Amino acid sequence: MVERSGLNERSSLLLDRTNPVKLKTRLYTGEGAEMKEREELLQRITVNPAIFQGKPIIRGMRIKVENVLALLEQGVTVQDILEDYPELEPDDIRACIAYARHLVANEDLSAVRVEAAQ
Repeated sequence: MVERSGLNERSSLLLDRTNPVKLKTRLYTGEGAEMKEREELLQRITVNPAIFQGKPIIRGMRIKVENVLALLEQGVTVQDILEDYPELEPDDIRACIAYARHLVANEDLSAVRVEAAQ
């Protein structure tokens, strides 16, 4: 029997009740609305050679994707990040995670915007 963990409805983590230690991941098919949503998330990530030597940033701001990922890695909650960076939105955090997943999966990142240096 598979049951949703205590995470929100859109979470991809599922708890396998027959083996409480094992987590199953619901893979996205990359079709339709899910694909469009992923592309919209990735469009929040920009690369500008004039900002942080072209490292990925969020919506053209001077907030690096790697910094948000490092905060999450350290156990900082999304709510705390949003409070510390009021210019960020929840979807910005999701975009950072989506960007990292695409890199690990070696998937297409053509939705990431590359801006000209100014």
